[in-house]
Amino acid sequence: MPNEANQWLFQPLGVDAKPEWSEWPRIDQVFLEWGAGVKTNRDGLAVGFSSNEVESQIRDFADLKRTDAEVEGKYSFKSNYQWKTEVVRKKFAREGFVDALVEPYAHRPFDVRFVYWHPSIVFNMRGDKMECFRSAKPPVALLFARNTTKPSYTNFFVTRSITDIHCLETMNVAPLFAGVKGRRGENVLDLAAAPLPNLDKAFCRALSRRLGLPEAAQSDASIGLSAEDIFQYVYAVFYSPGYRARYAEFLKLDFPRLPLAGSMGLFRRLSRLGDELVALHLLESTKLNYSISEYVGGRAPEVERVSWSSNTVWLDKAHTTGFRGVREEVWNFYIGGYQVCEKWLKDRKGRMLSKADIAHYQKVIVALSETIRLMKEIDDVIEQHGGWPNAFRSNS
Repeated sequence: MPNEANQWLFQPLGVDAKPEWSEWPRIDQVFLEWGAGVKTNRDGLAVGFSSNEVESQIRDFADLKRTDAEVEGKYSFKSNYQWKTEVVRKKFAREGFVDALVEPYAHRPFDVRFVYWHPSIVFNMRGDKMECFRSAKPPVALLFARNTTKPSYTNFFVTRSITDIHCLETMNVAPLFAGVKGRRGENVLDLAAAPLPNLDKAFCRALSRRLGLPEAAQSDASIGLSAEDIFQYVYAVFYSPGYRARYAEFLKLDFPRLPLAGSMGLFRRLSRLGDELVALHLLESTKLNYSISEYVGGRAPEVERVSWSSNTVWLDKAHTTGFRGVREEVWNFYIGGYQVCEKWLKDRKGRMLSKADIAHYQKVIVALSETIRLMKEIDDVIEQHGGWPNAFRSNS
């Protein structure tokens, strides 16, 4: 059975890719502001599958009729020199539950839960990086890791939510729009409307020169590039199987680097494919409305034991309940070191799946199937423009 170790691997032998790799900008030179994800140290208390579940946990925690030992045992944490259960519980009892502090929380790929966004129970809030996701229109953000401990690098995803540090491996988040200033106090990119794109000006200039654009046009969508165009291009390149295989050894050790397209034709085609990928991974694509799997079983099934056989993901030992029509390559697909189809269900072991849960899982199946198709198309486009690394060499 295919697994993470051999997924997409067709590593070319005898190829010295270091010169081309060293030439391209690191991802931390593309985005001006970025940082690690959130760590609560108390997920059992701070995070829930629904906003109602979070509220119930916080109210239970603040109920002083229960002992500290009882709530610590129930939610799997203990006092330490930095955090005293008794002190925090009394604080919460005085404050009461605050609805506005419950926020969507990207816990794992395709698994958005809810978090109680309070500094007393979220150990590492990364507020300066995460506050943009609490706005009425949260920006899209790239998730990436500096290196990987896994056999292959699959640490790219997108979010519009406050994000857990282990959503991938130990991951970083870079919003496309953050309303921030540059490191030297200058605007990140000269767009007329706020918020400002979180893109490094030097990178934008380099990309404009590579594509033969006048520098002043770099942010004009009609004659140049928009911030969204650039983000979508970045995402498509990072989902190229050829990129992941050719630079596998470098991705294990440092930040990902971004190859710059050698032509506007290649840039535009990859950007369009990246647009499709982003919409799929945010579960915003209209393609998700057309299921390719069939749920079989009763209402509100319990997740008992997750397995796969005969193109079916099973939820029980007897193989009577599950999702039919799940190809093996979809079942085995990894994002951030997680086998997505298995992980999402295993994290719900012992829980009953609602009608909404079943519909969500079927959308994930579509998203993964389409991702596999688009990854192949991305490599086809690159090959049509000269392949690796010629497609990313300047034509000037």
